[in-house]
Amino acid sequence: MKYKDDNIGTISSFLLAIVIILWGIKMIAKNLVAVGVSSRTLSLSGFGGEYLILMGLILLFVAYHGLSPLGKIRRFLEGDFKKKDKQKQSKK
Repeated sequence: MKYKDDNIGTISSFLLAIVIILWGIKMIAKNLVAVGVSSRTLSLSGFGGEYLILMGLILLFVAYHGLSPLGKIRRFLEGDFKKKDKQKQSKK
């Protein structure tokens, strides 16, 4: 069961990263800024979509390197399925 749980966690991390990146792109396209209050200084602070895109890319990087090198998802992302299938067929 641990293997299936790892795949579910990885897929959800990839989906979360994609959603965060798309949200950041939407914020940039519509010129939106998230505004809040700093708890230390009680002054207004904000961030734009650039930070969301950066956070999404970091999450994508971490999720990708969290995959097993021999796992099906990582081989699919690297495009090795077609190469290995062709090699198996040519050897027969």
